[in-house]
Amino acid sequence: MTVTYEEAGVRKLRLRVVNYWARIEWSDGQPKLAEIREYDDSAKPRTDKQDPQLTEEKIFPLVRQEFKKCVSVRSSPMPPECPNNSRTTRADKIKWNLNGDPLINAKKSFDRPSGLTHVRGNYSITAAYNAFLIGPTSETDSGTYDAIISVDEGKPKVLRISRS
Repeated sequence: MTVTYEEAGVRKLRLRVVNYWARIEWSDGQPKLAEIREYDDSAKPRTDKQDPQLTEEKIFPLVRQEFKKCVSVRSSPMPPECPNNSRTTRADKIKWNLNGDPLINAKKSFDRPSGLTHVRGNYSITAAYNAFLIGPTSETDSGTYDAIISVDEGKPKVLRISRS
């Protein structure tokens, strides 16, 4: 579950894995949802999610596209769905530049308990802007990222790229 909201004029995003319990019954040869409720931690068998077998060829372009969206904004910090560094200067009229391809050494993995696919790799982003009383300046942020991908109605979707 993702929630995007504004707090004190700053856009934020929260991602939370929500566990639920569902009971399915068969009726006339068809599965039917009989009950759905909040998940509790009482002893129940673990139910691993089925791996959707997303290929790198299918999801890497989606992650690359999300990085491009992140660097297309003209303010700092970037949207909460992007890998933000808490030390980045807050500024308007900023130009972001993605340094290299963040997918060159990226690895994908599937998390069975949550049903989410992860793409982890390294990134480098430079922010260029005019600083008050200083003039043109830039800052570079680099590190590792974790792109979280879910499948919605059969289509993969990048939920968030977070700084690891």
